[in-house]
Amino acid sequence: MPNLGTWPRGEGAYNLLWRSGRNSVIRDWIILYDGSMHQPERHHSAAIVTGSGGGRWYNYYDETYNREYYPSYRHLLVEGTSEPLHIYQCNPEHARCQSNMEIRNARNVTLHGVKGEGNYPIVTIRHSDNIRVFGYGGNAPPWPGTGLFMIEDSQNILIADVFDTVRLEHEKQGDLDFFAGPGVDPTLWYAIIEGFPDGTKYQTLPLERPVLYKRGTPRDAR
Repeated sequence: MPNLGTWPRGEGAYNLLWRSGRNSVIRDWIILYDGSMHQPERHHSAAIVTGSGGGRWYNYYDETYNREYYPSYRHLLVEGTSEPLHIYQCNPEHARCQSNMEIRNARNVTLHGVKGEGNYPIVTIRHSDNIRVFGYGGNAPPWPGTGLFMIEDSQNILIADVFDTVRLEHEKQGDLDFFAGPGVDPTLWYAIIEGFPDGTKYQTLPLERPVLYKRGTPRDAR
């Protein structure tokens, strides 16, 4: 698929339902709404990769935001696929929901560079296997007690080079009216939080930005 732009409208509209396999390609995908960053208020995910969805995406960019908090919304949801999916520069940011992007019940997903802003997790990984993230940057300060990357009951995980620009608590920039939300004290949130099936969890130290977080044997799937 060549260069792609989507401008969906209304609660029932989606950006994309992707079921094409490992040999498919998307090039340079940008998402806007009526030429602005403010999106229609919606509860469902805006873009979904499922079924036999996979392939290589060369730039995915969604910086739209909703003014209200909708827990079930995701900019991008990858669910129920084991086809290798590689996204080269993945930019899901500003969504006000449980997570900007979620990888759920999936395998063999690689993100080659992630950028994010806002107060909610950038990527959540749930019940998934062989997930790799190579590089993160942005000025996303998650709410106290939460993290940039949230992992739950998953295996063979790699997250490398997490390094953000801190946005301090006093830098409110219009607080919740500002599309990226207010600044948050960087000693109150974490780069990575991982929860395990027995109810225990591990979290990086406040202010720690790991060069490599790895568990299991993540591998390149083609």
